[in-house]
Amino acid sequence: MIRRIDQRLKDLGLSERAASFDATSKHDAIRNIRRDRSPRIETVIGLAKTLKVSVEWLSTGEESSSTPPLPSNVVAIGREPDMGAVTTVREIDVRAGMGGGGEAGVDYWHDENGNSFPRDAVKEQWQFPTEHIRVKLSTPPEKAVIIEVEGDSMSPTLHSGDHVMINTADTRPSPPGIFAINDGLGLVVKRLEFIPHSEPMTCRVSSDNKHHTEYERSAEELQVIGRVVWFGRKV
Repeated sequence: MIRRIDQRLKDLGLSERAASFDATSKHDAIRNIRRDRSPRIETVIGLAKTLKVSVEWLSTGEESSSTPPLPSNVVAIGREPDMGAVTTVREIDVRAGMGGGGEAGVDYWHDENGNSFPRDAVKEQWQFPTEHIRVKLSTPPEKAVIIEVEGDSMSPTLHSGDHVMINTADTRPSPPGIFAINDGLGLVVKRLEFIPHSEPMTCRVSSDNKHHTEYERSAEELQVIGRVVWFGRKV
């Protein structure tokens, strides 16, 4: 199998670490196969999709007319066989309280950027074309996370039950935009902008629903998780 993986990495111009992360959200998947560790079926399926080959060919070198379905907890977005590498984006098991705030007093999950999310479980794994995230959404694929939102404070822009993708690498509200933040009371999704010439530096936190009042927080009081760059909605 490893010879076929190396062949496809060369053909597609992919690095081992990038392909491993696209396929499994872990950088060492292919390295573990090199160490003669038998991969899980989910790993083989993910690698086959990233490398644009059938599971049968990747496993045995033989072609097959059928391809196993995605695991039940993977949501494929805009994915076609010839679209190239994909990135798996984690949906964090937390709802952004877009009105009353998120839950307080719970354990937090910390990412590599120092951001914190209540509840450390990954609820779903969404798949997007890597270049769509990188180019269309101007987001480093490895810095993207998804959360589900609730409440009406951002209506009509965002509805309760929408899913939003957050660029955790973009934590500075310049230019202003919609951000996921922890304002000291919980995790919320709001519009955020700097107040010019404020001292100490202060941000205006506002809603699109005019029935909700805006408020201000100093930059030190806010923990900005990241900028919202995409949303999905059930029809």
